[in-house]
Amino acid sequence: MLDLILLQKGNAGADGGGMMMWLPLILIFGIFMWMSWSSQRKEKKRQATFYDSLTVGSKVMTKTGVIGKIKAIKPDTVELEIADGVKITVLKQGLENMPANLNQAKDAKK
Repeated sequence: MLDLILLQKGNAGADGGGMMMWLPLILIFGIFMWMSWSSQRKEKKRQATFYDSLTVGSKVMTKTGVIGKIKAIKPDTVELEIADGVKITVLKQGLENMPANLNQAKDAKK
């Protein structure tokens, strides 16, 4: 009977216990979280660079698709002229860079 108990304890030690079973799962989770944080950090840096590069007169597009020219810049907001005499105020976070194909299409019409 004692031999049977000792043999069972010996097998548990050879398997590495329960910790070795969880190690690959923990490593995969850790790598996934690191990749997620890394991409978020890059995107945040790209957005900060874009907001700092905004100048009066540049063309931008809002995240909802409204295209306009910047008329005034305040710390958190931007005033856009979307048509002759029509101005709107939007948050900087609501802006995106103009896609290159839209810039070319607008220039070709003029």
